[in-house]
Amino acid sequence: MEDNKSILIVNIAWSNNGWSGFDRKGFDDREKFNFQYVKEHGLAHEWWNFYEGFDDSYYYGYVPFTGNKPRHLDNSLVLFISSDISRNKHYFIGFYNNAEYNREMFDLHKTFEQIITDPIVFKLETNKEELRGNMKAFFKAKKSTSTVFHRDAYVEVEPKDIGVKAIRQWKFHYIKRDKIDLIINLLNKAKIKHEQLIQQLDDNQKEKVRE
Repeated sequence: MEDNKSILIVNIAWSNNGWSGFDRKGFDDREKFNFQYVKEHGLAHEWWNFYEGFDDSYYYGYVPFTGNKPRHLDNSLVLFISSDISRNKHYFIGFYNNAEYNREMFDLHKTFEQIITDPIVFKLETNKEELRGNMKAFFKAKKSTSTVFHRDAYVEVEPKDIGVKAIRQWKFHYIKRDKIDLIINLLNKAKIKHEQLIQQLDDNQKEKVRE
């Protein structure tokens, strides 16, 4: 792993569809989330972190920073963890490699009205003003070096696995150089889980997992 790479673990709201867009089940179960924003608005901006429609080559990712945001992140490895609201367990679900960070946010030039086809989310009174304007993101990463894991290959995470005392509502955590082995171990676990999953699938399913 490069010496100049910033490593960040971020805690994002759970998605039932692989963070690929609006999650209707998540909307219906919004009261179960620990994220107050999801409770109030029935969605999380990070549900689009692995959405294919913003750009042919890049993913654009949101992180629900509260308080201080990182000032500078160069050549970042961003690891996403999330708490499954049905199991109350945390999982490592994917990553951005060599991510670009914009503290002022990237403008995605698309509105929620253009992206979300289900009108139910706009019926909430809390969304009358909240969802106006263009969608924005803090991170930009090439699809070729970034991925969301297959649902059956998410890696369960305990606090000790990422060098913290507890996984609470902190929204990001820096990994220091002396903790790199923890990250390598997480990535290896994800690799092994995907290799095991591939062995159980037919040829068409294997190709989808490899992608």
